[in-house]
Amino acid sequence: MLRHLKPCCLSLLICCLGCMHNAQCEEAAASGAWIPPGSALVVEALSLLGTPYRYSGESPEGGFDCSGLVAYLFKDALGQTIPHSAAELFHRGVAVQRADLQAGDLVFFNLHGSRAGVSHVALYIGNDQFVHAPTTGAMVRIEQLSSAYWQHAYRGGRRLFRENLALQLPQLAAGADQLQ
Repeated sequence: MLRHLKPCCLSLLICCLGCMHNAQCEEAAASGAWIPPGSALVVEALSLLGTPYRYSGESPEGGFDCSGLVAYLFKDALGQTIPHSAAELFHRGVAVQRADLQAGDLVFFNLHGSRAGVSHVALYIGNDQFVHAPTTGAMVRIEQLSSAYWQHAYRGGRRLFRENLALQLPQLAAGADQLQ
C-alpha cells in the first residue's frame, strides 16, 4: 500500500502523521534531516497495512503475527533485534503511561480475559491509534486505542528505543526505493 511512496514524499508523510514538530518538518523537507526512531517505525508499519496475519509469521511475504510484526518493524526500521514474544517484550524497555504514549511505543493487551499477563502487542502510531496484526483471517490494520474492546484489554505501554536516537532521512528514503 504505502510501499510505493517516492522518497521525496517520506518527509511530507512523516509531517502529516504528526510525528515531528513544525521546525523538524521544515528541516526534513529542506535538507534530508534526521528523524526520530518512532517516526521511522510508523512509516514502516504503515507500509505493511494489508499484510495477512499468519501465526508465527515474521515477514511481509509470509505474513505476520502480532509480535512478528513488531520484531520486523524494529529490525527493518531501526536495525534493532527484539524478541518475537509479546510476553517477553512486556518486560523490555521503559514503562510509559497511556497519556504519555508516543509514536513508536509498544502497546500491550490481554485478549484472554481472566488470564494474567499479556497476549498481544502492537505499535502505537499517535492520535490514539495503533497498527497490529490481529488474528487469523485478518490483515495488518489500524485500530483506535480508545475503543471499548481495546480499552478493556489494554495492559500498558513500553518504549524500547532511546528518545535521543535519530535516523537520517535519506537512509529511510533509500529503503523506500528498495521496496518498490
